[in-house]
Formats: sequence, C-alpha cells, structure tokens
Amino acid sequence: MLYDIPKVRPITFNDNFLNTKNGLYIIEPLPNEYDEERLNQLFFKIWSIGNCGLFIDEAMDIGHLENYKLILRQGREKQIPVIQCIQRPSDRTLNRHVISESEYYQVFYLNDKRDRKVVENFTTIKDEDFNELEISRESYYFIVKTNELFKLEPAPDIDTIYSIFERKLKEKPNILWDKLLAKLAGFASEPASFKV
Repeated sequence: MLYDIPKVRPITFNDNFLNTKNGLYIIEPLPNEYDEERLNQLFFKIWSIGNCGLFIDEAMDIGHLENYKLILRQGREKQIPVIQCIQRPSDRTLNRHVISESEYYQVFYLNDKRDRKVVENFTTIKDEDFNELEISRESYYFIVKTNELFKLEPAPDIDTIYSIFERKLKEKPNILWDKLLAKLAGFASEPASFKV
C-alpha cells in the first residue's frame, strides 16, 4: 500500500536522499539487513539537516540509539516531527521521550491492563474507555496542548488516502505536520474548528 502512494521512493542506507526534492522515502531493512550503526548515522544526518519528518514503525526497537534520542529531544526546534508506532506503552525498552514529549496520541484497543494504566497516566483515556472501542478499527486521538479527546472511526478508503498524500506533496516543504497527522488519523471525528 505505501509504495502505491505518489512520489514514494524506496531507498537504502547508501542512498543520499537528504539533499533531493520533497517526497516520501522509505527505508525498510529486512531483519538480516538491519544495521544499528548505519541507522544511528542516518538519524544524525537527519538531525543535522533538519526539516525532515519521520514515521517510525516499531519504535521500541530503536529506543536505545543515541541519535534517535537526540531527535526526540531536539527535533521540534529543528523541524523534525516524528510519528512513531509502539505496541506496548508499558514496555521497559520504550524510550521515555516517546511518551513525555509527544503532542498527540492515537491509541488503539489495548488488552493489557498495564498498558492501559500507562495510557491513563498521560491522557484522559480511562481503563473503561477501551471497552467502547471496536478492536483493531477504532481509536482515540488525544491532543496534549488542549487536553481534548476524540474517538476516531476507521480510516477512509485507499483512494481518499492517496489523494491526501498527493495534495500534501504539492505544498511547500514546511507544511504543518501536526495538521497532516490529525487529518490522516481523524477523518471522521476531528475537532470542528480544524481545517486542512
């Protein structure tokens, strides 16, 4: 699905993509190709240049990398927004900055009471609220700055998602990533005053 989005370019650690045109670049190393040192160097390059958004799946696996932690601490001032996915907020390998420095949370159904307790500590989502979610389809979206919570419906069809990416890629490189995230995350239940 990701590779069908217009302007997506698969790259490797060897590609020099940081000085090229705007676009969506994907590094997707296989487990036998995963190289922590090269990933750590890539994070340092991104931190040095700035103005580059990151989407990281399975963020718990890289929480110990020094330059990843540098981006988590200083990325906002260097215009490096980070969207990252974690499965277990109670996992001890999770870098604490992932939770403490986040401006938004999108939380799906959690089965483990320990994970629910962690979420309850940094949002207004309570343990009983998880019973209202359709497993794997609905989620909560929490805005830290305004302390607002929204229940989100399932994502729209793939053509709608692609058209949003295409429109956003035509904009200036300094788009507000929080608006893109909110739009992609909360199609059906976004704040009434929100316009993209």
